Amino acid sequence: PVVVGLDVRQHATAKADTEASQVGTEEEVRAAALREVAVTAPDGKITLVRQPLTTASVGDVIVYTLTATNTGTLPASGAVVEDPIPAGTTVLLESLAAPRPSLASLDGGKTWNAYPAKVKQTLANGTEVELAAPAETYTHLRWAIDGTLNPGQSRELSFKVRVK
Repeated sequence: PVVVGLDVRQHATAKADTEASQVGTEEEVRAAALREVAVTAPDGKITLVRQPLTTASVGDVIVYTLTATNTGTLPASGAVVEDPIPAGTTVLLESLAAPRPSLASLDGGKTWNAYPAKVKQTLANGTEVELAAPAETYTHLRWAIDGTLNPGQSRELSFKVRVK
């Protein structure tokens, strides 16, 4: 089996702009990782269940849940949460439902593209086209949290990856 780091936070970060001074505003991101497995009931019905994660094998699906909380004393607006796709995994793009990330990086967070990311490709006839970036090229995701996070308020974001 492939051992997945127990530091599931994966360096997730949050930041926010506020109308007031930055004093009194703090954003915290906590992350949880669970393995998603198919369980067959006695009647033959298959259900996906989430189990605590300590190790993962090739092909396993891991669900990352990020919880961004305003731990400060002032409202935070324009909050942004950024998280890398864990090494040795591929993001499952179909898992990025509401709220979807606003930006994605294909180069380790150096540059950002609107989500879903596109890549330019030159066809055999020399024509350049933009195509959807393959899931395995995503390295980071960034969410812009709508509205204001009041002190103590949280927003939850999630995505799934498959172990390579």
